[in-house]
Amino acid sequence: MGREDLERRLTRLRESMTTTATLVDGLLDRAIASVQSGDAYDARMAISREDEMDRACGDLEEQTIDLLTLQQPVLANDLRMVVATLVVAQRLQRVGHGALGVARLAVDLADLGSHQPPPTELLTLAHDARALLHDAVQSLITLDRAAAAGVVSRDTQVDAAYRALREDLLQRLGTAPTAQDDYHRRLTFWLWIAHKLERVADHGVIIAKRVEHLG
Repeated sequence: MGREDLERRLTRLRESMTTTATLVDGLLDRAIASVQSGDAYDARMAISREDEMDRACGDLEEQTIDLLTLQQPVLANDLRMVVATLVVAQRLQRVGHGALGVARLAVDLADLGSHQPPPTELLTLAHDARALLHDAVQSLITLDRAAAAGVVSRDTQVDAAYRALREDLLQRLGTAPTAQDDYHRRLTFWLWIAHKLERVADHGVIIAKRVEHLG
């Protein structure tokens, strides 16, 4: 395969990665919107796109395998780029399923009836985790190792925010009157959502660390 053909395929691979990452982020955005509003519409819309998300991630993975096994990239940098994209495809699918998990919890929250706004810290965690994942994917698309290192350095802040939120919710669970069953369930759902958001950031860090090792 000539260099020109390889460059076209690599460009197509980057475009597919961007499209897939945008799709996954959109699912997470809808899920969080439902958590914030108490209306399950956006969450249900996200859940309805599960098959589309799986296909997009599967197609991205197939593109990378095709380049690895059939096209034989001739340069080491190309090979590392393609292998890193395979990691991204797998991580994006996990983030996508995590987003769908948040969406299902948003539906559960809506089913509780009267809406209570989630903690501001939960929404901040969602924003920071999404930004970290976005920047990690962009660092691979642009092959920017400095940007990837910046993503990795931000993980400590996200972890600290998650731990603080988790401890606050656990404390509130421990002191809430036992008769307030819906309140207990709401706090528990928020805890699970926070955990899923922290995992989104973790997947972003794994992608960024892969970029850091590109030669």
